[in-house]
Amino acid sequence: WWVAGVAGIPVEEARAYLGELAADHHVQAHHAAQMRASSRRAIGDVDARFGRRAGWYALVRAMEPDHVVETGTDKGLGSLAIAAALLRNGHGRLTTIDLNPEAGFLIAGPYRAVVDLRVGDSMAVLEDLDPGVDFFIHDSNHSTDFEARELAPVEPKLSADALVLSDNAHAGDALVRWAARTGR
Repeated sequence: WWVAGVAGIPVEEARAYLGELAADHHVQAHHAAQMRASSRRAIGDVDARFGRRAGWYALVRAMEPDHVVETGTDKGLGSLAIAAALLRNGHGRLTTIDLNPEAGFLIAGPYRAVVDLRVGDSMAVLEDLDPGVDFFIHDSNHSTDFEARELAPVEPKLSADALVLSDNAHAGDALVRWAARTGR
């Protein structure tokens, strides 16, 4: 229901997108192989457990953004879901940002073709982006102050109808304050 409401699509269409990711054997097999091969395999399950990231997948499928930006790549589970959606859409790119040079090990094979993994300070990378960000996901440092600081450099890069999500919105008010101030 949440995906349908945000994307402005029927609930059954949102459910179909959610089911699409759950049934994608290529994504599941890719995830399992990358986890088994990684030196960081102890920090995650071999089975892909997308959780809320399935919602990100469904939103990308429904809204068909040309440029998605995600901060906080970590293993790359969210990036994998987004990349799979972009590939199914047949267009779009993901810029994902993390400080850790070992981040994003799940982003490989065909999924790597639509992903620009940037290692560095998110504020500097966001400042350096070209305008035209259609979907921004804050999923890095979960402090309210850091979230607010990330929203500042991405704001002028957002397209007119951009969607902005925060993985930390349940714990802080940075996104709510930003939305009230910007009218988004």
